[in-house]
Amino acid sequence: SSGINYRMISTLIWKRSRNKLTRLEAEIAMYEESIDKTRESTESCCNASPDETSPLVVEMKTQLTAFITKWEALKEECDGKNVRVDHSKALYTWLLDVHEQETWITERSKSLNLAEKRDTIAAVNRLLKKYSLFERELDTHSQHIE
Repeated sequence: SSGINYRMISTLIWKRSRNKLTRLEAEIAMYEESIDKTRESTESCCNASPDETSPLVVEMKTQLTAFITKWEALKEECDGKNVRVDHSKALYTWLLDVHEQETWITERSKSLNLAEKRDTIAAVNRLLKKYSLFERELDTHSQHIE
């Protein structure tokens, strides 16, 4: 049951991270056109200048390069964050699955190691049913582990 709680919590955290990232991606997409217009107008201004070596043109080109570099870095960071969030979710899900399987193994080990009376036919039948159920569970859990 604690695995379910951890799974719900991890899902909520992942959804929150994913939602924040989706909002950031939407903001980036929203600014894309504005960024392109700024770049185009700066390039147009620089190209229209009769003196490409003037301090103003050089400064505009320098600032435009820095501006575009920061913009591209922001988009790359967002893409990298996407990958990290997905990887983190996959890793945490895997850890929860392992924890659930380990818990099951521990519980079954305790159950199988209990000393049970086998002095009546009914007791032996209960024991046989218990082991039969265990074998079916083991088959199911073996598929999860593989």
